[in-house]
Amino acid sequence: MEKEIKNLDEIIKIQCMNGNYNYDPYMHGMANGLICARSVITGEEPKYIETPEVWLCDRPSDRDKTDSYPNNPPTVSDEQKQTAEVTG
Repeated sequence: MEKEIKNLDEIIKIQCMNGNYNYDPYMHGMANGLICARSVITGEEPKYIETPEVWLCDRPSDRDKTDSYPNNPPTVSDEQKQTAEVTG
């Protein structure tokens, strides 16, 4: 059982990293769900992650600041199309 708890700890560590748990409510719930699962297995008191003030998914990104996408999606050149046909 120690190996399984160690594996779970590694998954929790990744899920609780900045950019994962605070990206959106789903990812936050996943982190706390994994923490809950660990506490059920070990019998320890869970230490849940608090909800962030702002979800990362709600913050404006550089992509949002440009007018190039989605209004003007990137185009594929004829050369890129030919390469894709050859390799695809």
